[in-house]
Formats: sequence, structure tokens, C-alpha cells
Amino acid sequence: MGSGDYLTCSSNIVVNKDLSATVTLELCKVCYKSMLTVTSDPREWIENVTHNRARKAGDIIYKHEIDRHLENGTTPPNPTKGNLILEYEIPVVVEPSTDSVYDDPVATELQAEKEKTQQLEVRLSLLESTLASLIS
Repeated sequence: MGSGDYLTCSSNIVVNKDLSATVTLELCKVCYKSMLTVTSDPREWIENVTHNRARKAGDIIYKHEIDRHLENGTTPPNPTKGNLILEYEIPVVVEPSTDSVYDDPVATELQAEKEKTQQLEVRLSLLESTLASLIS
């Protein structure tokens, strides 16, 4: 369909003191108009995509942490979903590798989810193109 090299988008992320983050996304006119063909409210769509992706990753981390604590008999005193996700330690890469960045079952499952998301995005793009050609 094309490389999209006519689009100019940029983003910035600032990690706050409380470890939340502020994300700024700048869309060029072409990006914004293109987004308006997908949704009447691009801000809501972007928030929804971000929320849904974080939810999926959080569900995977939560399951991993619950299983780990049950296996080790180390269930913490306040095992809420949010607390367990916040307590999860992301593996640190000691040396660069061409293999997977993390040798971690959570990272593997997250990578599988990323691949599913990419496949769905390709299918959505194809459907949008087909719909646009049918409308024309």
C-alpha cells in the first residue's frame, strides 16, 4: 500500500517522579486527517488503543506474578492487580544480543501479543482500503 513516508508524526514521553508518564503525540495534517477517517475523535481512539494495549500487557504480567507467588508461597499482603503489576521487575539486559531482548516468559507472551496486534493492524488497513475503493 505504501511506505507512509509522506506522514510526519513525532512523539515524546516524559517519565514523571511518581513513575507515571506524560506522552505527547504530534500528528501532521495528513496524519490527523487520515485519523479522522477512522474515528471522529482521534484523541479518544489513541487513548483507547493505549489503554487496551496496557491492559493486555498488565493481564499477562498479573497472571505471571500470581503464578509465581502461588508456586513460591509468597503471596504479598495486598495482592491487588495493580500492586502485583507495579511490583513486577522487568528483566535487565546485561549485554546486547541479537536474540530476544528478554529471556522471560512474560516478554515472550507480550511479543506474541505485539505480533497479533501487528497482524490485526495489517488486516484493518486492508479492510479500510477495500472499503474506500468500494465507496469510490
